[in-house]
Amino acid sequence: MVKEEKQKEFIESIAPLVVEIMPKYGIQCNSAVIAQACLESAYGTSDKAEHNNFFGLKYRKDRVTCNSGYFVAGSKEEYQKGQLTNITASWYAFPSMRACVEGYGQFTSISAYAAGKGVTDPETYLRGIQRAPYATSKTYVQDVLAVVKKHNLTRFDSCAGANLEGKKTVNIIKNNNFRHHNTSPRPGKVEFIVVHYTASVADAV
Repeated sequence: MVKEEKQKEFIESIAPLVVEIMPKYGIQCNSAVIAQACLESAYGTSDKAEHNNFFGLKYRKDRVTCNSGYFVAGSKEEYQKGQLTNITASWYAFPSMRACVEGYGQFTSISAYAAGKGVTDPETYLRGIQRAPYATSKTYVQDVLAVVKKHNLTRFDSCAGANLEGKKTVNIIKNNNFRHHNTSPRPGKVEFIVVHYTASVADAV
């Protein structure tokens, strides 16, 4: 069992990379991606993590360009419910954690993973990519969601899909003492409302 401190350190390392890189690939559900890395790599302690493969990405020729090669290792697949089959496969090796996160985006950019694009709900995202299929485990979605819940990883999602549980409340104080307000009439109708994302753990409401 990976200690809580080690789990936290791993999340703090990979989460900023996921938040930065995933939008480039149309992925908005950062919480699910971070949780996948936690589960697939045992929080960065698995044998595949030694090759900076934190997502259990099997080697597929020409699908990923940021890898440093590949390696051969064993694993287990659940082709039939409750029955694990030992396999030997080729897996991507990456030069860094950043390259691995980039590799995840590239790996899931094929049409089979289209159901995960633009999705903000972790369960919907995971069920969409599992059908690709991403993993053979029959409990994969539930296992990843348990990691999301345990670490409140939805705090890394966009405001539209974020779970506010555990976030600080921001009190907005209205100051009526300002002077020289611009009260001149506008020449046209209001056409747009701009919503500003503060990139804060708390939400401005």
